Formats: sequence, structure tokens, C-alpha cells
Amino acid sequence: MSDDDTSVALPVGTYEDGLKYVGAWTEPVRADVPIDRTMIKAYAALIEDANPCYWDEEESLRTWGHVIAPPGLLFVVFAPLRWIPEQTVNFGALGANIPLPGNSLINAASEQTFHRQLRLGDWLSVSESIASISPLKQTSIGAGHFVASAARYFDESGTLVAESVNHMLRFQATEAQP
Repeated sequence: MSDDDTSVALPVGTYEDGLKYVGAWTEPVRADVPIDRTMIKAYAALIEDANPCYWDEEESLRTWGHVIAPPGLLFVVFAPLRWIPEQTVNFGALGANIPLPGNSLINAASEQTFHRQLRLGDWLSVSESIASISPLKQTSIGAGHFVASAARYFDESGTLVAESVNHMLRFQATEAQP
């Protein structure tokens, strides 16, 4: 990918090609970096979260017994680095990387369940699965397939930290009519 090319091509295939991915879990993939203080403060500043436990380690230790991190870091820690020497960077979650018809992707819904708080120093890993792919549906933005993906997040000891379900619409964008 060149510096001026920010588009990512979606793998194209048939509905049947996509169905081959349903039910299988990926091997866990470890985040490139652990959760650290800079990440916690930068994220809290970005979303203007004044929770004192994100800003003051002593307050977090008094309140929780450890330094906690905002739940949204669950996704930030897995955001791919734009470039890594001598490596191919994978952009996006499993649901965006399966072959299906359509040239566009939109996130429709997402839900998370936390089994414990994210913590300073956590090295997280994620395993993903395609839970389902709908038959072709006609929507106001184009014909497409709804893809439900599931993810399980583990800490460095293998303890389940969180789970998520994400629903996306993979569709063929229609041209706007004048």
C-alpha cells in the first residue's frame, strides 16, 4: 500500500464462498502492544472521559485494586499498525476479510460483554469466528449479506476477558440517482 492509497479492497467471492467460513474459530492473534498508561490517557482524552481511575493510578488502585483501562481500548489495541518492516499488514476484522459479493461494508451493530476490566499491562489476544451470513437482502443502500462475527479476547494467561458480536452489511453500493 502506498502512502497515498488508503483504500482496502474487500475480497470478492460468492455467498457460498463466504458460508465456508461460518463456525470455525481463528487461532488467537496477539495485539502488537500491551495496554499502557499513554494509551489509557490518550483514549480517555479522546472521548473526554473524566473517570478519575483513568487519570490517577493511585485512585484506580484504591478503587479497583489495579489500574484499569477504558473498555473501548479493547478495539484500539487491535487496530493494525499502518506499517511494519518486512510484514504484510492485515486491515480489518475477520468479517471484512471473507470473500462475498459486494464492494462496500458498513457496520450495523456491535455488542460487547466484559468478564473483567481491561488493565494496565494486559497483553490481549483475540480469536474470531463468523457466526452467520444471511441470504441476499435488499436494503435501501443496496443488495447485500448481513455478516455476524464473534470474537473472544484473552489476557496473557489465557483468561477470557471479553466477548463481542459484530453485525456488518456487505453490499453492492448503488449509484445515487439524480
